[in-house]
Amino acid sequence: MAVPFQISLLTLVVLLIRLVQTLPSVIDVDLISSIQINTTLGCKLSLDCYGAGTAIGWKKNNRRDIVNNGLVNMTTYSSGQTWYANVKFTYLTQDDSGRYTCEISTGTTSQTFGIIQLIVNSTPIRIEPLPTINLATYTVGDILTIDCAVVTCAPAVTLKMSPGIAQQNIITYTNTLSRSVQTFSLKVTPTIVGTYSITAQGVFFNGFTSLTSLTTQTFSITGTPRSFG
Repeated sequence: MAVPFQISLLTLVVLLIRLVQTLPSVIDVDLISSIQINTTLGCKLSLDCYGAGTAIGWKKNNRRDIVNNGLVNMTTYSSGQTWYANVKFTYLTQDDSGRYTCEISTGTTSQTFGIIQLIVNSTPIRIEPLPTINLATYTVGDILTIDCAVVTCAPAVTLKMSPGIAQQNIITYTNTLSRSVQTFSLKVTPTIVGTYSITAQGVFFNGFTSLTSLTTQTFSITGTPRSFG
């Protein structure tokens, strides 16, 4: 929902936010309405805003100051009549979740533009749901591929599929939220019917210490494959 505001003819306020977050991308939007950001532990994030005035700053949960602590750093500077404010999160924690707003002062009045609702999820590694596979559309001897998509900020993740597959895939990330697809292969026979699990294990840094995260997603192979020939 739009936030009503008034701008005099002598004051033009331009306010943008840059979200350096997912896959990786840069999104510029006019901060007139509310934006929700969903991310995970260990990710990095940068929020920028700028506008014409005499001062500028980001606020969290309606508080005046954002405390710099090495993991969160806010900087402001001016160039001519334009003021800039940046909040940089080196490693997001759940404590960083909250409502962020950017306030521009024109000396006699101030305006708050935009609302950033930041949600930091507690699961650092997520495997997207895997569908049930029906062998009725396959022939004995075919190669069945299982695409496993992992979303995380962990620098590296090891994937294991069981039972019966010793394959391990190492995925390399930065601490930017990323989605990577790894493929497992099975030779189609009637004996591969059953329930399988794919486990993702990774180490990420939460700003204070290294933590290990483990998550598992299951899927089923059903049906009977066609006979060869």
